[in-house]
Amino acid sequence: MGDMEKQYMIHIKEFIQTFCFAKNVEIIMDESNLKTNVKTHKENNCKVINIYSCYAIWLCMNEIYPSWFDISIHPAQFETEIDAYECLLKYLNEYHEKKYEKITKQILDKLSALTINEFIDIYSLVILAALVSDDKQKHINNILS
Repeated sequence: MGDMEKQYMIHIKEFIQTFCFAKNVEIIMDESNLKTNVKTHKENNCKVINIYSCYAIWLCMNEIYPSWFDISIHPAQFETEIDAYECLLKYLNEYHEKKYEKITKQILDKLSALTINEFIDIYSLVILAALVSDDKQKHINNILS
């Protein structure tokens, strides 16, 4: 991996740390779960960055809503990282009750060539989901008590 790809990996790990801080949880990235036979990176390393990013998003959303973001939509279940990303983004859009559908649609349109701006948008939606999930859980607990 080149310097730029290493920087992206550092940002992905920082994203996981931010999420863990927001949710007060610990998440361990087990990279052995990712298929390597189909998801080998191209010369520009876009695929390897996308698959790690996709996996990070799945890990975080699995922590928030494990019944939706279960093993059936784990990035390793898909033939390409684009398919995995598309599925996760659609689930994330549903989780947010389509409030950020415009952002999600823009990301989906650029899925084959994500830039740092799209990564930031995706991570923002996940961090927002982490913060919203606490409020949703408190609301459910209030209703049940």
